[in-house]
Amino acid sequence: MKAAFLAGLRRLEVREAPEPWLENPRDVLLRVQTVGVCGSDLQYFRAGGIGAQVVKFPWVVGHECAGTVPEVGPEVQHLRPGQLVAVDPLVSCGECDQCLAARPRPCRRQRLLGCPGQLAGAMAERLILPAECCFPVPGGMTAVQATLVEPFSIGLYAQRMAHLHDGAKLAILGCGPIGLCALIACRAPAIQLAARGTVNLDRLATHHFPLAEAQAAFELVDGYRDGVLKALVHL
Repeated sequence: MKAAFLAGLRRLEVREAPEPWLENPRDVLLRVQTVGVCGSDLQYFRAGGIGAQVVKFPWVVGHECAGTVPEVGPEVQHLRPGQLVAVDPLVSCGECDQCLAARPRPCRRQRLLGCPGQLAGAMAERLILPAECCFPVPGGMTAVQATLVEPFSIGLYAQRMAHLHDGAKLAILGCGPIGLCALIACRAPAIQLAARGTVNLDRLATHHFPLAEAQAAFELVDGYRDGVLKALVHL
């Protein structure tokens, strides 16, 4: 299969990569359709790392993604081949004290897709993930919209944590993709978010590139002065 490898600073190369295969009974094989370029991906592209997270080239980045399911492990019950899923890129171990206490988010051995030294990223044609990280999306939702669920969830979480009342005034510092996600979440009543599907995330997906042009997607987002909100790479 093909994957977009970060081969050096500001250099992406599409190369052949090993085919993934189901190793565990709760694994899911995902045929990746769309990947978003996140600010962390851009920092790996520009600087080769974020603090202690230093890229060892070559490395596959990308964690905002969606795709269809070709195959699932024998213990996977909530997914079937052909479904489109949104992805939670944070993989918990399932064995530490936090996971055993039903708190997987602060897992002591958590790993993130595309994070240096943790899990290879989503800018590849196929990917293996635990079933717990794959969420079927409603009919009619596109792969682009499903990819934007992950960044939008940050804005939605901020809206819920703020406990806003009718007529509340607020300030959002920064209008990049996450700031706009927070704005969208704060402008739409929670019942509409859940029941009526009124949130239009497509407005964030302003530029689309095929995998072979992943370098151009990163360069465009790097030139944020052009007003780029979000770039999506299609596989």
